[in-house]
Amino acid sequence: MRNCRKIKFKGFFDERGGLVAIENNKNLPFEIKRVYYIYNVPQGLERGFHSHRNLEQVLIAVSGSVKIRVKDGKNEETYELKNPDEGLFIGNMIWREMYDFRDKAVLLVLANHEYNPDDYIKDYKEYLNISKEYFKDKDSLNDILSTDTIKLNLVDDNDAEFLYNLRTNKELTKYISPVSGSIADQIEWINKYKIKEYQGKEFYFCISDLNNEKLGFVRLYNIDYNKKVLTFGSFLLKENHPKLTALESMIIMLNISFDYLNMEKVELDVRINNEHAKHFYQRFGFVKTKENNIDEFYEMTRENYDKLYNEKYYKYVRRKIKWKKWK
Repeated sequence: MRNCRKIKFKGFFDERGGLVAIENNKNLPFEIKRVYYIYNVPQGLERGFHSHRNLEQVLIAVSGSVKIRVKDGKNEETYELKNPDEGLFIGNMIWREMYDFRDKAVLLVLANHEYNPDDYIKDYKEYLNISKEYFKDKDSLNDILSTDTIKLNLVDDNDAEFLYNLRTNKELTKYISPVSGSIADQIEWINKYKIKEYQGKEFYFCISDLNNEKLGFVRLYNIDYNKKVLTFGSFLLKENHPKLTALESMIIMLNISFDYLNMEKVELDVRINNEHAKHFYQRFGFVKTKENNIDEFYEMTRENYDKLYNEKYYKYVRRKIKWKKWK
């Protein structure tokens, strides 16, 4: 389901009861600007039946239970909220219907903007027309990006086990931060990441070959649409991957950064003793800008990107990429 995801909050429990803390931009994916709650809903009555053009919300059943039916113009799902340590993130342009309020339900709503009547879409036919155009642009990144040997998809729950196995491989992660925990923890991390993806804050891709064998991962994050700069990283490939995997993955990431997201600069950092990675990035025209005791920092500007892609080598690789629904 696009733009909608369950969130699990950390609860603290003892003989005195339970406590859940919610903090802006930490365990909540936005800064709270408005709080309200719905209660004493008569049995059989349904609420909602609208979407928001820009508003994002997190819904929490702090008491009782309630069902939320959400639609994005193409898909429909129903969530049941019944635990005060879980919430439902509903992004903008998602139709919602709330029903089956039980056991003296109290539904808490946290919103990232103050009330604005002009933000509502209350006619479902109008919503379908608007959402179709809205998600048409968003879906261009969800489509498979492929070359002659690899393809990329945005990470989802079914990538959790492979990601966990790579991130816990000491040899593969000697130059990046390893993870601990379990596959279930990795799934929870992906759930939180997906909200950032919906918000356009970062994009995490799973790399696979044309037979759907998973090869690795790569991420674009710290995306600043005002300064037009982002960070490239979390580049991790399994052992014995095909020869061109790293090269073609890098080409696609640069294309996304400069041609799709319209950035002016791509930044990255690499461990100071990772000679192989430094040489690889320098091949693509990344220029070292600074260093500290742990990392070296590199960047590529749009000017350098355009210049490099006028050279025969880069034109050859770029010409092999088959974009699907790419603008």
